[in-house]
Amino acid sequence: MHTKLSLVFFPILIPLLICHFSPSISGCTYSVRDVAFVDINPDPYLLYCYTQSDTPQDVKSILKQASYSALMESNVEFEMLEIAQEELEYGEKTAPMKYLDFWNVESFPSAILVSPQGQSLVLPFSNGNKPFRESVWSAFESAVVSPKRLEILDSVVKSYCVVLLIHGRDAGNNRKAEKAILDSISEINKTMNQMTESIEEPPRLITITQELLRQEKVLLWSLGLNENERPDPCLAVIYGRGRMIGPLLRGDEIKSKNLLSILSLIGASCECGLDRKWMLGIMLPLRWAAERQNKALKALGFDAENPMVKTEISQILSIGSTSDTLGEVSIDQLSNHVSNLLEEYKEQAVRLEEKASEATLSPAQIRGLTSSDDRKSEQGKALRKILYSTIGIIFLILSAGMLILLKARRRAS
Repeated sequence: MHTKLSLVFFPILIPLLICHFSPSISGCTYSVRDVAFVDINPDPYLLYCYTQSDTPQDVKSILKQASYSALMESNVEFEMLEIAQEELEYGEKTAPMKYLDFWNVESFPSAILVSPQGQSLVLPFSNGNKPFRESVWSAFESAVVSPKRLEILDSVVKSYCVVLLIHGRDAGNNRKAEKAILDSISEINKTMNQMTESIEEPPRLITITQELLRQEKVLLWSLGLNENERPDPCLAVIYGRGRMIGPLLRGDEIKSKNLLSILSLIGASCECGLDRKWMLGIMLPLRWAAERQNKALKALGFDAENPMVKTEISQILSIGSTSDTLGEVSIDQLSNHVSNLLEEYKEQAVRLEEKASEATLSPAQIRGLTSSDDRKSEQGKALRKILYSTIGIIFLILSAGMLILLKARRRAS
C-alpha cells in the first residue's frame, strides 16, 4: 500500500517542488537601488604606506595603529612597504613602485591612495605643527571620511539617491545646474508613490561649493576630478552603498532630461537589462559602519550582508551584459539605453500619451517593464522546460512501477 501511494503522490510532488524553488518563475524582487547596497565582489581602494629600513620602529608602529583605527569598516585596504635605496634607484618597477615614481616621492614615510581604476593620490603627513601621530591619523582618516561623504551616507539609506553638485567658477552656470536638478527631483518625487517599494525621501541635492573643494579633495579625486581644474559645474548621482550610477555630467550636460535618464533607472528592476557595471559603478572611498548597515536593513527590508542575498543578486547580475569600461559611459549612451528599455512601453501607450516625453516616465513604469511580453516569454520557456522535465520523470516513474508490477505477477504465478 505504501509503495502504491508513493507512486501516486511522487509525480505530483516533483513539479510542486520545482515551481517552489525555481528562481526563473518567481522573478526579481530587487530594484537597481537595492542592488547598490549589496557589496558584491568588492574592489577596494589601496593605501600604500612606504617606509625605509632606517625608518624608526616606533614610527612604523604609529602607522600600523593609525591605519587599523582609521580604516576599520571601510573599503580601503592598508599595505605597508619597506623600500630599499637600491629598489628606488635600480629595482624593478612594480605597481607600488610606479606610484612613487609618478609622484616623485623622495621623503619617507609617505602614503599614496590608489583607486580600483588605478588613479593615485598622495596623502601628506605634514599638517602644520601637529604631532606626527596626529598628522598620520588625519591623513588616513581623510581617505575615508569627509563632511560631504558623511552627509551623503546619512542620506542614501532614507533617500531615493543623492544628486551631488560640484560648483564651477561661474555663478550663473551653477544656478542653471541647480534648477535642472531641482526640476528633475520634482518629477521623480511625483512618481515615487507609484513604486512597489517604499522610499522615505526623494532624491536629495548635496552641493560642494568652491570654498569646500580643498576639504573634499579625496571625494572629488574618487570621481575623477581635480580640485584645481574645474571651470564648469559637475554632477554625480550617488546611491546605495556610496556608488555612482551613470556618467559624471559636466557643464552643458547637466540638463533635466539627462539627469532623469539616470534617476529613472534607479527605480527599475535589477533585471531591467542595465549593464551591471553601470549598476555597480564607482564606489566612493568611505567607512560603512555596522550602524549604517543596520539602518539599511530596516529601510530595505532585507539584509544586504546576507550571503544568500549576495548569491541571489550575483546570479541575477551574471545574466546581464557587461561593458569593458567602468564609469566611462556617455550620457548619450545611457539615454539611448533608457529609450530602448521604454520603447515597448511607449508603443503600447502612445495613443494615450502622445505628448508625453521620455523624461516624464516614472521609475514605477520602468519597473513594470519586467512584466512585459519579453519577460513573459522567458517565463514561458522556463515553464515549458519544467513541464517537459516533469513529464519525463513521471514517465520514468510509471515505467519503473510497471516493471515492478510485472515482476511481482510473475513471481505470484
